[in-house]
Amino acid sequence: MESTEWSNGAIVQYNNGFQRWPRREGTIGSIGIVEQQLYRFILELSYPFRTSPIVYRLSRLHPMCRSSSPDGIFAVEYITNERFPQYNQLTINNKWNNNNKKERKMVSNVKLTNRTLVIVFLIVNESKPTLNEISHKFDESTINHFLSSAVPSSYSQHPGPNMIPGYHHYYSLNHGPLPPTHNMSTTAPPPAFYHHHKPYLSPIQPPLHPLFPSLHPSMMNHNPASSSSSNHITTSGSGVCLRPGCVKAASDILNLIDESISPCDDFYRFACGGWIHRTAIPDETGHVSIFEQSRERLDIQLKDLIETSNDTLPAIVTMKNMYRSCMNLGAIEKLGMEPLKNSLKELGGWPVIEGESWDEETFDWINVTEKIRSNGFKPDMFVNFKVIADVMNNTRNMIFVDEATLGLRRQLITQGPNHTTVKVYHQLMVDTAILLGAKNKTQVEIEMWDVIALEAQIAHATHDPQMGEKKQSWYLYLKAFADVANQTDVLANNQSRLGHDWIRFVNSAIDLDGKEQFTPKELVMVDNIRYMGQIDYLISFVNKHDKRLLSNYMLWRVVLQNLGTGNKVLRDMKDNLNKHLYGITEKMARWKLCLSQLTGSLAMALSSLYIKHHFNGSSRERAIEMVRFIQDEFDEILHKTEWMDSETKRNAYRKSKMMKAIVGYPEELANDTLVQEHYQDLELTSNNFEMNIRRVRIWAHKNEFKKLRRRNNPHNWKYFANAANVNAFYWSQANSIVIPAGILRDIFFDHDRPQYLNFGTIGYVIGHEITHGFDNIGAQFDEIGNARNWWKNETKKHYNEKAQCMIKQYKDYELPHSLRINGDLTLKENIADNGAIKEAYQAYEKYVSKFGEELSLPGLKYTPKQLFWISAAMNWCSKSSPEMFKTRLDTDSHSPSEARVNVAFSNYESFADSFQCKSGTKSNTVHKCTVW
Repeated sequence: MESTEWSNGAIVQYNNGFQRWPRREGTIGSIGIVEQQLYRFILELSYPFRTSPIVYRLSRLHPMCRSSSPDGIFAVEYITNERFPQYNQLTINNKWNNNNKKERKMVSNVKLTNRTLVIVFLIVNESKPTLNEISHKFDESTINHFLSSAVPSSYSQHPGPNMIPGYHHYYSLNHGPLPPTHNMSTTAPPPAFYHHHKPYLSPIQPPLHPLFPSLHPSMMNHNPASSSSSNHITTSGSGVCLRPGCVKAASDILNLIDESISPCDDFYRFACGGWIHRTAIPDETGHVSIFEQSRERLDIQLKDLIETSNDTLPAIVTMKNMYRSCMNLGAIEKLGMEPLKNSLKELGGWPVIEGESWDEETFDWINVTEKIRSNGFKPDMFVNFKVIADVMNNTRNMIFVDEATLGLRRQLITQGPNHTTVKVYHQLMVDTAILLGAKNKTQVEIEMWDVIALEAQIAHATHDPQMGEKKQSWYLYLKAFADVANQTDVLANNQSRLGHDWIRFVNSAIDLDGKEQFTPKELVMVDNIRYMGQIDYLISFVNKHDKRLLSNYMLWRVVLQNLGTGNKVLRDMKDNLNKHLYGITEKMARWKLCLSQLTGSLAMALSSLYIKHHFNGSSRERAIEMVRFIQDEFDEILHKTEWMDSETKRNAYRKSKMMKAIVGYPEELANDTLVQEHYQDLELTSNNFEMNIRRVRIWAHKNEFKKLRRRNNPHNWKYFANAANVNAFYWSQANSIVIPAGILRDIFFDHDRPQYLNFGTIGYVIGHEITHGFDNIGAQFDEIGNARNWWKNETKKHYNEKAQCMIKQYKDYELPHSLRINGDLTLKENIADNGAIKEAYQAYEKYVSKFGEELSLPGLKYTPKQLFWISAAMNWCSKSSPEMFKTRLDTDSHSPSEARVNVAFSNYESFADSFQCKSGTKSNTVHKCTVW
């Protein structure tokens, strides 16, 4: 390869050759090799995260570098387009010069390969090396020898490019997963290079390493445990971990933190400030978080699997057909609005479209409910029926009678016609009706305002989430559904207006396949008995006086189900509503929308595909070990609890010991025969998305209500089969926690990094789910998952007092713009957060007592304990648009991210001790609240 001799320039190694960038005349700084007078950055070029072009900016430098001379500080950008790799470019940015202007120098004709590494040098003085010095120290054979010995070509890169001062970052750009058989112990650890500039970096001392003369051999060695077959990265003395997982973790943390903020003043901003500063809120979602970014990286893996894998299992083919039909925009546009128009005709016609020709005499709201359900739409506009395990006896199933779903959430639809979003919602109704054939716009506007008024009445009857969890007295466990009428005390003389129509309505909505009908003697659980009384009156009144209004509302809710999945015109109308609801200004990539169609009823097939191709068995084993440590620590906390009486404590201990953990995935998910049996009655095509959606709904609805007459197994593997999921769960009726394979990866878990990071990230999540078994809701269920009072009255009183302390503490936390947290709504999650961080930290201390102290991370001045807290906080780094923030504050049972960190951590003395925060600071408040 030809190269021009420039005395100053960066070196890029690719295809076993070199390219040098010239420095434009007039800019400040020189790039080159200066022995013992530079920091070396080797940057990973990451796998692209999106199909559209994206720039990965690597401009954030460690404070140590920011405080040095600005002379020659450079950053690298990798611009890539996944669909058009021929347009890939590599650029170098001069981030600082005399005029404080950003300059870009393009490197053309650089073909990036999976062996591409970029080496950028930072000069901290005026020295300028000669070309001979560069060639002497970094000749081609030396680089190639180093590359071939440092890391196997099959080694997978970690997502996200990073810039770390003080050490090397060596990964190949292999887009595949780390092979399960790969033994990291065979990989020579990358060398470190430390220049004496700040007290927390080691000075360079002779003799020098023969490969890189500026490297001291002591920097190449660390405790054998870190390079042996053991997964425990420990040392008996001081040392730095240089395994790839440690290097990646250090890089992530440097990009996350903001050291200009004191951890004792605002730990959330300290731990997440760098990420917040450099992370943009996606226009298509209105929200971004560490969880969402990890989920997006998982989604890319899933997308690639769906599009490229050759699995022939019929269940997998069915799942892929749903995805392909969704991606087939040509077929969707060709069908246009005909599928929706035909559906409305089958349902008796939408009165606002039919005009005067609509016949009120033939309308029967219960018959229409049955047609809505049988045509593949959700019949949940008045009451939402589900099958659940009997809360008193989880081996049998029962009907759960829930409140209706709403087209516009309660807090908005009840604001009245002058509210901006209500006006947008009304305009959506009007525009849709006219698009589907309505002629008289004035009449349409009048009728749609009536529909909004009816929906507002239904909304008023539902539970207000601002009041927190529903009161226990609202739930009603009835041995016979007929007793519902007797319990509607808001009605005159306790007499149901609908009478026997209730039974006919339930049978039309749930579909027991004609074999057996729902009867008045059916065992049911009613979610909100007050709602049932009001909806009973409302339906009977409107059906008697204005059948047209009732039909208009029911069919509007059918139309609304189709807007997001129809042709472009319908999708655009729904996007406009989302803009007002959530501040979303851009459309989500089509493949993401299509992938989301697979995360419900088709999640088992998708997860089966994922675990075969991507899940590492060693991650599962390590996570199971962590679960044991954390469960043991919760037991220890129980043992030391002084406010519980001995009998209640024994009951709690029994429940803890019987709690099961499904880590990664249930074994049955790897059995193709069982997966295929689950989907045997579902057939989907690759060219009719609208029909596929309806078929899936019909199939899922039948499957759910088939369970009603069957004996329930609360530990049925199908309940835990959604393994391709970046989340975790506690299921009270099985007394089980679920830690899916999808979260045992990425920033949350890596078996190749110290456990103080894993206990801080996934350990916090595990502890959170364990504590849910003992929050204000989970505590009402016993060790086998049945609702039972196992609390002595005095102990329950103490528990409630502690809960009230936490409610007030979160209510008093000051959010931006004078907003406040609903402490009642978020109580169960706050209890789980506070318990989790204590369990995870103390479990890690036990881990250290068993396996010894762990190595620190390179380039960071923080202790392992401090890094535990930093990693725990980074779980919750997030940003939202103002609209989305308000929506989540109103509806989400989780507190905003900064409170999840700042409030929970401030309640725990060990956090303050780790960072030496004085009493009375924001991170070490005098008044603390704890439940566990």
